[in-house]
Parts: sequence; C-alpha cells; structure tokens
Amino acid sequence: KFMITLHKGGEGNYILYEKGAPEKLLEKSEEFYHQGKPRRLAKEERKKLMRIYEKLTSSGLRVLGVAIRDLRDLKGEEEILQQAILSEIKPEAGNGKEINWRQFDRNLIFVGFIALKDPLRPETKETIQICRQAGIRPVIITGDHALTARAIAKEVGIEAKAENIITGEFLEKIEDKKLEELVKKIDIYARVSPHHKLRIVKALQARGEVVAMTGDGINDSPALKAADIGVALGTGTDIAKETSDIVLLDNNFKTIVAAVLEGRIIFSNIRKVITYLISDSFCEVILIAGSVIAGAPLAILPTQILWINIVNDGLPNFSLAFEKGDKGMMTAKPVKKKEPIINKEMKTIIFAAGLIRDFFVLAIFYYLLKNNFDIGYIRTLVFAAVGVDSLMYIFSLRSLERPIWRLNPFSNLYLVGAVAVSLFLLLIAIYWPPLQSVLATSPLSANSWLLVVSTGLLSIIMIEIIKYYSVTARRAED
Repeated sequence: KFMITLHKGGEGNYILYEKGAPEKLLEKSEEFYHQGKPRRLAKEERKKLMRIYEKLTSSGLRVLGVAIRDLRDLKGEEEILQQAILSEIKPEAGNGKEINWRQFDRNLIFVGFIALKDPLRPETKETIQICRQAGIRPVIITGDHALTARAIAKEVGIEAKAENIITGEFLEKIEDKKLEELVKKIDIYARVSPHHKLRIVKALQARGEVVAMTGDGINDSPALKAADIGVALGTGTDIAKETSDIVLLDNNFKTIVAAVLEGRIIFSNIRKVITYLISDSFCEVILIAGSVIAGAPLAILPTQILWINIVNDGLPNFSLAFEKGDKGMMTAKPVKKKEPIINKEMKTIIFAAGLIRDFFVLAIFYYLLKNNFDIGYIRTLVFAAVGVDSLMYIFSLRSLERPIWRLNPFSNLYLVGAVAVSLFLLLIAIYWPPLQSVLATSPLSANSWLLVVSTGLLSIIMIEIIKYYSVTARRAED
C-alpha cells in the first residue's frame, strides 16, 4: 500500500520519496513539515493529521500520503545504499544479495496529503438501482480507505452502515468459513489486498452465488479468473484482459447492466423458440400416434409434416429472435444457475395445451372419417389446422409473462411479415394444383376454415390460461 523511489540529490546524497496509504506513512514518520520546516511528530499532532485524513475520506476523496527521508544521515550504510540502487538499476551488479528495504523505509518526514476526486458517472446511481431491482447485488471491493468507500457507496445508493463494511485488516484475522457467513451481509470491502479479492469471490461462490468480478490490474487477475464472469476494463492491463471473459471497452458499469438485459432477452427468446418448435412437433407426433393406435389412416402425411416444419414454421420461428423482451425484464429475479432451459411452464404449454388441442383435431378427424368424408379432404383440413394453429398461437408465445391482449402486434414487424408469408404459402399449398398433387391436398369449404381457426383460438386460450397461473404462482413465491 505504498511505493518508494530513491533519487540522488544535488550534494551527492540520496533522498527517499514515498507515497501511499496515509496511515501506513504516518506509522513510519518521526517528523512532519510545519510551515516549511520539519517538526517532531508528537502524539497530538499525529491525531490531528488522522482527523484531517478521515475528514477528507469521509467526503469521498481518495487520499494519498506523501513522505520523504534524507538519507545523508545514514552512517556506515553508504555501501548498502549503493548496493541497493545498483541492484535496481543493474540486477547483475547486485551480486545476488537481497536488499532489506525496511532499513531505509523508516524515520520519515510526513509532507502532506494529496486528495483526489474520482467523479462518478451521472448514470451510476440509476444503474445500481436497476441492478438491485434485477436481483443483482453490487459489492464494492477497493483498496481505498473505508470512509472513502462508504461515502462513494452512499452516493450511488449502496447500503453503507458500519456493519456492512469490513477492511482487509479484519479479513486477515478470520477464516474462510467465517467469511462465507459474512459475505451475505457485507457490501463494502475496503483497504483490501489482491488475495482478499480472491477469498471474497470464492466465499460468495461457496454460498451458491454467481459472481461477476470487475478489475483492471495485474493483481486483479486471480479474482477475475476465479469469478464466474471476469470483466476487465478496456484501459486495464493485458494480463487482466486475457484472464477475463469480457473486456469492457468503454469502462462504463452501465454497459454491464445493458449486457445483462440483452442476455435476459436472448435467453427468453430461446425459450420461446424451443416452446414453439417442440409444441408443433409434439402435435404431429400425437396425430400420427393417434391414427396408428386407432387403426385409422394417417391423419397427416409425411410430406405435409415436412411442409409445416420447414416452410410454414421456418420464418415465424426465426422472427421470434427479434422480440425485444418484456418491460419487466429487469425487475424479475435472475434465472437460477441450475435451472433447465425447458422449465415447468414451457412443459405445461407444450404437453398440456398440446394434448387438448390435438385431441380436438383428432376428434374432428374421426368424426369426418366416420361420416365418410374423402380422406384427402380430411387430411387437408388437419394439415390446415396444424399450419394455421402454429401461425396463430405464436403471437401468444411472444411473451411468457404478459397476456396476448397486452402485446402490440406490430412491435415485431418481422413476425407479422413472417406469418403473412407463411399463411400465403399455406394457401398456395392447398389451392394451387401443382402443389395439390405433391402434398395431396384439396380446396376447403368455409365451414372447414371455421374449424381450422377454432383450433388456433383453442390453443391461444389454453396458453393464456397456463401463463396466467404460472405468473400468479411466481408472484406468490416472490
């Protein structure tokens, strides 16, 4: 927490300059400058300087202490001093001897304080608030004084009570098991060393937390590597960048939160696409299985299934990737680390809603079959029902949180365009003679189209009921 440099003075003597944590320098100082002259640093004067230091740090300033020592008073140690300097300038000249720098780093004259203001970005407080709403807990780990860290924490809206702050000195005295208990309530770690950062990360992980760690220096590398997500600053060292998973080019914390939002949108859209594709495939499996079990002709032909999977569902499926996410995306709890992609709600939509819809289609199939309708016509009706059904309930799957009537149908124009194109291609498959011969389809009557649309409405109703109860259950858990 300090740095020493040696310089040759004009009279041939050597001067030691030191900067660093003021409390460290004051411990080693015997004098201080008062009105331009060295004066003995008595106990009372030391207390006054510490009060000034605490006042500066309490204002959120980062404070460095500065001290010097004229080494001309060293007697009989000129050779050691010369050896120390040579070992730094020319390592080969040091004769392999290890220099004890402590013999020089004492009896300092304390010069004063340098107080620096590292202003926060205007949007930081709002960004921290968004984090907390999203279930992300920001923790400050810094080498600064506890009072500086506390003042900055208050400025950004992080809990800054005395019981929420510990220092590196305290961390040295406690074991890892004790730290694992403390990390659940500590929001500020001050005057920490590099190995403390690593211990904090591991303690949080031991409690099942997913940890993202930011850093920029070489000494941050172990903690960045150990964290679930290491985030290096763009202005950081090459080692920090290479160790991290992400490099933050603009050094802005807001970018991390924006990335979290984007990640949640992507994950949500993946779930929607999976639900959509599996639901359609499950429908086709039930229709084929139901036909085989009943000993009836196939309700839908393989070529028709291929048309639905590739042509009918292809474009709408891709368009779901352009959904912008729900408004409450950053107020929801984070997804648990071990939670499967296909959750309970998705399974219910796929299987429960799917079975009801499929039994409805099978009932129509068997009814028409018993009433001696042409098998080609019945299969066309089933083909249309499955195709239109998927183009209708995809609007309900745009959000697994909000009901369909609260979604703006034109907020995703890619989806609207994809559904329009797919519907047009479905109609061509049914009414265009060349495709009729390939897909074994025939024109449908107006009454048949009513049944087709009814299938889609039934799917939407079932999905909306499942969404309502799923959202209600999640809110009850929260």
